Amino acid sequence: MSEQNGPQEGSIVQAFKSLRKDDFVHMLHHPCFKESTITSVLCGIGVGCIHLFMKAPRSKALNWGFGTYFGMSLVSWEGCNYRKQLETQNFNIQIQEAAQGLPKHRTSRPAENNDSEDA
Repeated sequence: MSEQNGPQEGSIVQAFKSLRKDDFVHMLHHPCFKESTITSVLCGIGVGCIHLFMKAPRSKALNWGFGTYFGMSLVSWEGCNYRKQLETQNFNIQIQEAAQGLPKHRTSRPAENNDSEDA
């Protein structure tokens, strides 16, 4: 059982060699890229400015701003991908129900009961 034509595990150099220009061009059209970039830039600028207004040294404020940018990039990217995955799953469920003629069921919270309100 030998791997053929596959990069070795843990080889960062092989990973960078496998990157192509097209990988980055198509990333710009991904909706999660746009959302995570906007969110992370605004959060990074905001946290950096708050530290500057609190009389922190510039280097410390820049470090906080960049750290926030990097952290929010990861968090918002993963959050967006998770929401897209849930949308796809719900869409597939709706397609299967429509094909089978099954009654619709809710995947979110149940309907609220308004019987307790007396008018």
